[in-house]
Amino acid sequence: MKDRIESISFRTQKQSREERRARREAGLRQTRPARVARLLALAHDLSDTFIAGLWAIDYMFEVAKRGGTGINFHNGETGMDGTVPFYYEAIKETSGVVVQVQPEYYGMLLFTQAGTGAMVSTTVTTSAQDFTAWAIRANGFTSVVLNNRNASSGVNATVDLGAAVSSASAIYLQGTPAGNLTAAAGNVTLAGAQVTPAGVWNRNPPYIQTTSGNTVSVYVPPASAALVRVLP
Repeated sequence: MKDRIESISFRTQKQSREERRARREAGLRQTRPARVARLLALAHDLSDTFIAGLWAIDYMFEVAKRGGTGINFHNGETGMDGTVPFYYEAIKETSGVVVQVQPEYYGMLLFTQAGTGAMVSTTVTTSAQDFTAWAIRANGFTSVVLNNRNASSGVNATVDLGAAVSSASAIYLQGTPAGNLTAAAGNVTLAGAQVTPAGVWNRNPPYIQTTSGNTVSVYVPPASAALVRVLP
């Protein structure tokens, strides 16, 4: 059998430095959806405590703000990395069986409860340290997340939606005792309830918040996050 070559194209093996730089800059200017493939908290003494849940909230919203399509939180159990214990999993497993929901998972759960929609730009005016605010314009409501990572000071927040609001309610992510950033998984709740290893979450009703005109008044206790649902 005789081989046939249809076409051959040639290019120089070396590109000039200017050409390579131009290609890199053009690539950086393009917007490409990205997904964080493997995320874990590396502080072994904190990764399985309440602060990991508050950290996860900010990280997920930051990725969403920058156009990310999602995050894969790293999970596993002792034995997958030799004898090194897993401190940073969202769901604790033993021999492949879920035995406990970790604090990081509660941050993920709060994020999903905020709903889907376009992110709304937020401006925080406060002297409080370690306080962040995020907002999503969902279908028929706006979700506002207020994240207070300060263990000693609560925040009386006034949220201005820029348009009249009719009602607002909030659920809270908290650890016990109150103000404890290093609370263990067994002392973490969202909406006053824990998630069982079977995935059951019997949440409590939300707390009604005070509204006036365009604003909602929300108290965010030390070391907690509030998910506020606002109706127009």
